[in-house]
Amino acid sequence: MNSSAYSYRFAKSLSFEYWKRADPVKHILTRRQQNMTRLNVERLQAGDRCPDFELFDHDCGRKCRFYELFRDTHTKKPFIILLFEGHCNYKIDFMDVNVNEIKNKLLDRRVGFGEYCKVIVIEYKRYKDIYCQFGIKAQSLLLIRPDQYIGLRSEPISIEALKYYLQNKLCLNHLAFEDNELITEQEHQNWGWITFLCSAIAMIPSMHILKELSKQIFYQMLGKVYLY
Repeated sequence: MNSSAYSYRFAKSLSFEYWKRADPVKHILTRRQQNMTRLNVERLQAGDRCPDFELFDHDCGRKCRFYELFRDTHTKKPFIILLFEGHCNYKIDFMDVNVNEIKNKLLDRRVGFGEYCKVIVIEYKRYKDIYCQFGIKAQSLLLIRPDQYIGLRSEPISIEALKYYLQNKLCLNHLAFEDNELITEQEHQNWGWITFLCSAIAMIPSMHILKELSKQIFYQMLGKVYLY
């Protein structure tokens, strides 16, 4: 059976996607690029099964399969964070970060992720086929759960989104937010217009197709909330 046969995209308690949208006035081309990636590009989403692939494990100094890392009983880290440095043609200066610095910050014991998360940087030049397989172009962060499903997809890379997922979905309450309002307020704003849109369309009895579409949009947003 295909490993991607099952998906938890619509399971709000298990999956979460974070998108930080560029300003439509100052960075209109970047905003358009983000919309194309989010809506039109075939890609893995939060809730999908993460495929297995070959990579070089710098901690062990050898090549291995991705799924092997979940059987590593020595480190006992149940989660794996994949940091994608981004396609060379999709650089966003005001959003991109140094992925190696982010990795070091995540592994810093004072931050709190290193005790249960293994962090891997996915370089574009070495793993071009992985970028294609995952449908990733710009810098992104993926948190893979112990069952090999994608719990969080963050574009661009956001430690605050990672904290949000671990605290609100996995109840790791010892993680302190540096910018809690950035996520919670925008999440509530999205729910407002999404609910209004779906309700308005559903009230039109003659538009059966649009009514069904509104239901699908609503159920999809139960599984993940896009932040603008």
